[in-house]
Amino acid sequence: MFQVIELNSLGRLLSFDPRTGSVNVLLDSLYMPNGIALSPDEHFLLLAETSMGRILRFWLKGPQAGTKEVIMDNMIGYPDNIRLSDHGTFLVGITTTRFRKVTPPFLDAIALYPAVKRLLTKLVPLSWFSLLLPRYALVLELGSDAQIVGTLHDPEGRLTWAISDVFQHRGRTYLGNTDLPFLPVLEGWES
Repeated sequence: MFQVIELNSLGRLLSFDPRTGSVNVLLDSLYMPNGIALSPDEHFLLLAETSMGRILRFWLKGPQAGTKEVIMDNMIGYPDNIRLSDHGTFLVGITTTRFRKVTPPFLDAIALYPAVKRLLTKLVPLSWFSLLLPRYALVLELGSDAQIVGTLHDPEGRLTWAISDVFQHRGRTYLGNTDLPFLPVLEGWES
């Protein structure tokens, strides 16, 4: 959470070769990189930059190999993990939503004040920040072209909120969460 508040760009995407033990930096200066998912054809990776509220595509093969592009920016919430669905689309858990009220979200309101952000991370216990988050669950389903092809919402947070991960297996959808002491499971949700 502190990394989201501080908005630093210290993250990297690394490549490890198990045969040689070598590590290469593919991307640097990333804002809280998270949720890496490999495309079904293995031509690209999707990568969430959680603290920026955006998703990047990094090309592994083809004429664009080694390049990145922003495919979603200024998102409705902060993306966390990205996983492939049972049928090859991408499922993105949104840890908290933004823009729900007339006033700007708290993190956006303090974005231009680094001293305030640093002070908050030193004075406010981490557990208190979850009290400021809206109780809203959101999952985005993206096609390989990064278009939203489906969503799952719990706007009142009755079953869950703060979705950190979405995993499908044998007709069930598991919703990971950063705050709850249980794992919500949906039967038969066809993303």
